[in-house]
Amino acid sequence: MKSNYGVRFNSAGGAELFITPSDNLFGDPLSGQTKTFALAYRFANGIPQLAVSREEVETVGSSTASSPQAENWAGDYVIYAAYYFTRDVTSLVVAMVRSGVYTIPALDGSLGGDPAVGTYKVLTILYRNPSGVYRLRAICEFGQIQLT
Repeated sequence: MKSNYGVRFNSAGGAELFITPSDNLFGDPLSGQTKTFALAYRFANGIPQLAVSREEVETVGSSTASSPQAENWAGDYVIYAAYYFTRDVTSLVVAMVRSGVYTIPALDGSLGGDPAVGTYKVLTILYRNPSGVYRLRAICEFGQIQLT
């Protein structure tokens, strides 16, 4: 059986991490719908990257996403997780959305200060919008995420 993830070596002698998104690997939060897989990662030199696959993944069986905690409800949005670099900023993002702010800036001043001085950071938010669509958004420092 072929693995859905691992490390393989290329012809140039480098290593590549590969992840093949599938319901078998991650579960199926929305049965029968096309999903997007996003991976935010950082190289050892601190440069943030975002890889996104918009491939249709296999839909096998059905399951539902875990229920959000009450404190993560923000009006019609549910904020499951938000991270700025390694700092959990979920409560800050929930507070912004509850106050009517739907454009979230990836700025130290908006997200509780600088979690890593001199390091380029990424803001990542996993949420469910008012239409019931789950989204994972990531943006590099100084950008902004528009919740849609």
